[in-house]
Amino acid sequence: LAQRYAGKTSRLDHASHRRTPAHQTGCINYIKLTGEAAGRLRATHRQFVENVKALVSEYLADSDFYEHGDSYQESLKRVTYLKHVIEDNDGYRVFYINGKPIKRESDLQTMFRLTWYATSYDVNSEVNNGRGPVDYKVSKGKRDKSLVEFKLATNTGLRRNLENQVKIYQQANDTPKSIKVILFFSDSEYKNVSKILRDLKLEGREDFVLIDASRETKVSASKA
Repeated sequence: LAQRYAGKTSRLDHASHRRTPAHQTGCINYIKLTGEAAGRLRATHRQFVENVKALVSEYLADSDFYEHGDSYQESLKRVTYLKHVIEDNDGYRVFYINGKPIKRESDLQTMFRLTWYATSYDVNSEVNNGRGPVDYKVSKGKRDKSLVEFKLATNTGLRRNLENQVKIYQQANDTPKSIKVILFFSDSEYKNVSKILRDLKLEGREDFVLIDASRETKVSASKA
């Protein structure tokens, strides 16, 4: 019995030994792939940072915003300027790495924050007053406050957000003033957003700003 048991153990050990190299190879390949993915992510982030720096030095850093309005007017002025830079001055390029769009709401938020250089307003990001964070609260004193939120057109919760969240944020932050900025990258995304705004009777309002970051419309215009 002992001899038969020893034989089984030997065969199991031998089989385990045969399988181990393949198992180890799988782990090594997984680690390698994971490392490569992380490396690509870091490279993409570095490229975006460089793109933003170039955009800021060319357009945003030297822009003068004479602050003579309230927080809503000043916020809308900067959003409108950002829209102009992205749509009319090739600012849309900042969202593309190797020809592919990098769709992140945080990138547009970063660009918006850079337009508030040397401002007399308080510009606070991700303010959470108990009902969820809002991207930016722009304020001067206790009475003058406005909210600015950025969304991608591909955001799956966009309709629900537009319908409910703005009102919730306004109540939580005790201000009726807010601006919603929606970034789209294709004609189909634009049509989807337009339909949502029509359905909610929000189309044509100045406090809902659509920004076109699609390459197709820019290339078509340059060839016209």
